[in-house]
Amino acid sequence: MGFPVFRCVLGSDENNSVVEVAEDFSEVVRTGASNLAPFPLREIAALGRKVLFGESNRLSGRIGLHHPFYDGRAHPSTIDGLNSLVGRLCLGEIQGREIDPDIREGSAVVLGGPVSTWEARLIFGKGETSPLIGVPLPFSFEYRDQMVEAIQSRIEPWELVVEGARTPSVKECCIVTVLPMGAGDRIVNIAGLHGAGTRAIDFVLRDGRLLETIERQTRGLVGWQLFVEVHSTHDETPIGLRDVQVREIRGADFDSLRYSARNKLFIGTMREQLDDEDWPVLQSAVVLHRSATVARSGRAHTVAPNQERETMSDSVQSGLKRATSSDSPDDKLMRLADTLGDDIIKMSDEEFRDIADELGGVDALVSKFDEAFEDSTREVARRAIASK
Repeated sequence: MGFPVFRCVLGSDENNSVVEVAEDFSEVVRTGASNLAPFPLREIAALGRKVLFGESNRLSGRIGLHHPFYDGRAHPSTIDGLNSLVGRLCLGEIQGREIDPDIREGSAVVLGGPVSTWEARLIFGKGETSPLIGVPLPFSFEYRDQMVEAIQSRIEPWELVVEGARTPSVKECCIVTVLPMGAGDRIVNIAGLHGAGTRAIDFVLRDGRLLETIERQTRGLVGWQLFVEVHSTHDETPIGLRDVQVREIRGADFDSLRYSARNKLFIGTMREQLDDEDWPVLQSAVVLHRSATVARSGRAHTVAPNQERETMSDSVQSGLKRATSSDSPDDKLMRLADTLGDDIIKMSDEEFRDIADELGGVDALVSKFDEAFEDSTREVARRAIASK
């Protein structure tokens, strides 16, 4: 399940409010939230809380730890989204605490889409009918049939699905899904098509006029989705919003969902529905991208050092080979360059020397990147190599 990362009281005296954050994340969130929103506007923050969580008086948050490129760790964009949520909504002073994994009261926000977060998989399903509410969602993602390709290529081929139809023309977006839970609480999922889409929640939460429009359009709706098309750079940084739409989720038995969603998502489990044949997502990806010891649901999971070094070396070499022979669009090559550069940064000095030696030295490794990539793209990996 998603990692329980924070909890707080909503609607209390903002000057004295506290956000209890899991100790492993508390300093990251404290720094990130203050950097993103050093002087947030209280009026906009209150409007943002109302739009997302209605009149709910408590909030708990979870993040996904199952992205195949970051298995056992949170995707960096998810942490950025968490920081935006805490900072832009003025949730309170951050204090490190141990967080109860069950969410027995209040609203819940889940950061991360169905690739990285199993709660989101139960909301979105396979891009067709939602397992949680039993009807298709207006906006969803196609990813299940592309998971093996992603694991092998280290490139995310996910696509947006709008009213059941794949929409490849949308390259990046943020989807916010709001569902009822209990008497007056909500489930809120924030999911990007890629990293920039998740990070773009910051643009939404700081735009008072946009929040006013969303509030008007969702007034009286029980379940709804917000679609925001995102303009982004090659390094998964959002730089602006394009099309914005709100759509009602129709046909669901929300009365039944109110009294079953908490048990299904946050106390009990529907994990038995996620059998390996239907969801070939994640156990096979664990060796792709992680340090020798990673946090898995709050516990350490150790990988044999030789296995890790061999996997990382093979990953970089196979990535270079794919790039050299690829006719992929520039944006896909850029993502591959970003991934390979990130792999190099994550290597220990010993691992880096090993792979450089296998390719004939550091100069030879630089030449390999020059052969595979062009212009500014190669600089991603060059900077990574220079960091070693």
